[in-house]
Formats: sequence, structure tokens, C-alpha cells
Amino acid sequence: MTISVKKYAFEQKIIWDRILANSDGATLFHDLNFLEYHGDRFSNNIHHLIFFKETTPFGLMPMAVFEENNEKKAFSPYGGSFGGPIFNKLLGYSECKQVVEALTKYLDEQQISQCTITMPTPICYQRYSQTFLLALHELGFYCVKRDISSIVDLSTDNFIDLMDKRARNMARKAQKMNLRIMKNAPLSDFWIVLEKTYEKLGKNTTHKYDEFKWLMKHYPDKIYVDVAYHDGKPVAGIGYFVICNHVQSSFYLCQDPDQQHLQALSLLIFNALCYAKECGYQWFDFGTSSTNMQGKQNLFMFKESFGSVGFFRETYQWQRK
Repeated sequence: MTISVKKYAFEQKIIWDRILANSDGATLFHDLNFLEYHGDRFSNNIHHLIFFKETTPFGLMPMAVFEENNEKKAFSPYGGSFGGPIFNKLLGYSECKQVVEALTKYLDEQQISQCTITMPTPICYQRYSQTFLLALHELGFYCVKRDISSIVDLSTDNFIDLMDKRARNMARKAQKMNLRIMKNAPLSDFWIVLEKTYEKLGKNTTHKYDEFKWLMKHYPDKIYVDVAYHDGKPVAGIGYFVICNHVQSSFYLCQDPDQQHLQALSLLIFNALCYAKECGYQWFDFGTSSTNMQGKQNLFMFKESFGSVGFFRETYQWQRK
């Protein structure tokens, strides 16, 4: 059996979507329709890959290639949280090695000097195996970053009991503050709170307003916002990304810095966890609580108060010899 890697062509979209629909570990960030929100920003860099067994496609990897200092550098993902290859069946050790060998051979032939891959977190898989990671290690990739995603396990009947007393009290306090919660709220209201939050943090939002508006329009069931109002004004919000069929995530958590005493965000999170449970999600992903392998203590404490535990989000890198 020969495994090979070929560059994706536009006319193979139906093949890509078929693999995507039948692959364990597939995420929203592997969806080419999702990546279109970037517009023409990466049009000259897109270099997606399809994996073949003989002539049969069985895997894919979103990728972009950039030139830096006369060197080609590949990234998977680009414009998303996760990337890396996904396959329409669970691979054994021998197949994993053949896949990585085919990938590194392709990168070498394309004179790509470096390839960086951030794999989906383990919760994105229904059947999770780390054999592929071993193959990466054996064949020239090395782990360059391991950040923690804070995850709540919704599969237990008593997941609310996993929250600490402080979190439950904050939610109860907020219920007495005459707050109004709106699901699928207007993006304009959400953005008011988001900008105030990020202004305090001294950071820019990951998405621009028009980009997020585009995503909500094209993925109304997967990307949406909830907003808490007090006296008619937005004071807190959650921006959701449904990562896959069994994982809900809060891509954005925001709260008006001047209205923290209302504990509106705590109430939104409590409601979000209960609703995700009702909808049948197995996991709720709060996103990363560390940056460049340095934990953010206050962020950990806040998310852990709602019962979250940590899962690694790992990034691997290959260097051409």
C-alpha cells in the first residue's frame, strides 16, 4: 500500500467535504467554507493537502505557506485554532508512520523549510489515539508548545456539582440583579461589551466585526452570541463556536469592566453550561488558559470554579534538513 500527499485543487471540494464529514477529529477549523471568512487575505498562501492510499483519498490537512527571509514556512492551521491532518478511519502505527513519511517527503520536495502543526485537543475525537503523535516524534517533528485548554465534562449527570460554591453563588447573585439574558443576541450589542473588555486588556479582538458578522451569517447554528442586559444596556456576553458535533466552546467571554459587580458573565456561563448539556454536547471548551506555556492564574481560577479541567493543545514543528 502506497500513501501519498497531493496539493488540494478547487475541483476536489466535494472530496474534501466528504472526508470532512466522515473523519474523527474534524473541526470547524478544517472546514474550507469557514476559512473563507478571511476573503483574499491568504489567497496566495493556501496550500491544502489531501492524503491518498493508492488512488483513494482518505485524509486532509488545511495549510498555508508563507515566505519569510527567502524560506518557505507552512502552517496548519492558519486563521483557526486547530489544524493538522484528519482521517476517515483510525490509523494504526504503521499507517501513521507512512502518513508522516509521505508528508515530510512532500514538504521536502516543495522546498518548505519548516512546518508547524497545532493538533485538535483530545476532546475533538470520539476515538482518541496518540499513536500519530508518536509517529510525528519519530520522524522529525518535535513539540514546541503545549498550552492548556480549560474544559468542562458535560457527560456526567452531576456536572453542576463539579462547580465550586463560589461559582454557584455568583450565578445566584446575578439572578437577583434584574438581568435579562438574550440568546442569539444582536452582534452589535455583543461587540460593545467585547471592545470594552479588550480595551481594558490592551489587546485586539481575534476577529474584526465584519468577519464575525460573516461567520454568524454563514454558520448561524455554530457561531452565535448571548448577551446579558442591565437596564437595557449590554453588560456581558459569550461568543460561541461549535467546534464539532460533541464540543461547544466559548471563543469570546466578555464583561463590561464597570459592571463586574453584577456577575452577569457568571450567570451567562452557568446558563451556557446547562444549555450545552441539554443540547447533548459532551464537552464545553473555555479556550486556552495559558500563553506560550505560561499559565494565567486568575483565568484558571475563574474557569476552574465552573468545574473545568485542563487538556493540552499541542503544537509540533518540523525542520527541513
